[in-house]
Amino acid sequence: GVPLVKLRDVDENWDVINIAFAEPVSAGSTNGKMKMDLAGLSADYTRDDFKQDIKDLQAQGKKIVLSIGGYEGYCCCKPVCKRYQGICR
Repeated sequence: GVPLVKLRDVDENWDVINIAFAEPVSAGSTNGKMKMDLAGLSADYTRDDFKQDIKDLQAQGKKIVLSIGGYEGYCCCKPVCKRYQGICR
């Protein structure tokens, strides 16, 4: 397994940071509801820390790109306005 890299520890020279993967709650779903299981979280680095790191990096002008799908998490995003419901809750 690949260890979790805390977003705050990403080299400051990177302007675009990719996060993988958010997946549909139900594979093939068209309702836009997504889930993201963050492997490697602990008492030392929580879901709230992860979310705060995203906000802090964005405040520095960094771009955070969330990959949707993955090996088994295919999705169909219709209509466009429902694409990103529920990511990172």
